[in-house]
Amino acid sequence: MSTELLILIGALALLDMFSPSIIGVTVYILLVAKKQQVRLLLTYLMTVTLFYFCTGIFLMLGLDIILVPITNLLNSYSARLLMTIVGGLLFVGSWLVPKKKMKGAPKPRSLRMGAMVALGLTTSILEVATALPYFATIGILTSNHLAFYEWLPNNNGL
Repeated sequence: MSTELLILIGALALLDMFSPSIIGVTVYILLVAKKQQVRLLLTYLMTVTLFYFCTGIFLMLGLDIILVPITNLLNSYSARLLMTIVGGLLFVGSWLVPKKKMKGAPKPRSLRMGAMVALGLTTSILEVATALPYFATIGILTSNHLAFYEWLPNNNGL
């Protein structure tokens, strides 16, 4: 792998680190969790890391074979009509929901390991569509036709 390619991938990785939702949840956990702060935060961040790692591996190995039929299905007229109707109903429904007055920041119901894993998965699923630097990096690696041992983490240059 060339030096220019490594610099480009490093710059994209730095840009992708500034994810507003992941930074926001991290700060929230730091402010709210009084006990086991490090354990909860590491559980959340490791869940997000594992999700993105698996997503990258699946995309590099050709998950697009599965995604192409799904994309074709969603581009059909009936799917677009259904999405438009559901979107319109949700928009109208948003005006009908009564507003509740809240005092202060919302408090989590539980700060357990399972809740942090669920929060990490939810954050990752909702944000994966906006991870453009991450997808650009995967596209660069794929378009350069690198062998799998060049894009997988390795030990001692093996």
